[in-house]
Amino acid sequence: MQALIECGISRILTSGQHPNVSEGIGLIQKLITVAKKEIIILPGSGVRSATIPMLMEAGAVELHSSARQLVPSKMDYTVHSMNESLDTWGVDTAEIKAMKALISK
Repeated sequence: MQALIECGISRILTSGQHPNVSEGIGLIQKLITVAKKEIIILPGSGVRSATIPMLMEAGAVELHSSARQLVPSKMDYTVHSMNESLDTWGVDTAEIKAMKALISK
């Protein structure tokens, strides 16, 4: 951590070395404590309205979220032999509103 501070790093994006912040919350909390506000620990990966209270309680002051949701294709197109579809990822506006409401409290 000290080496990063000396290099002028201001922010570290992390999931706590796990696939999502829920599983990595222990390390995230330790990093926030060690950083002592010299580096912002920016939790990311799985940040949703359900995880924000836990992250804020751990001391997170900034959060990173894609707030994504799977959007089914409106076209009737599926190539079963190739395990392929035209579904895409889009922004979940309801989730963004829920997250914003929690952060605004």
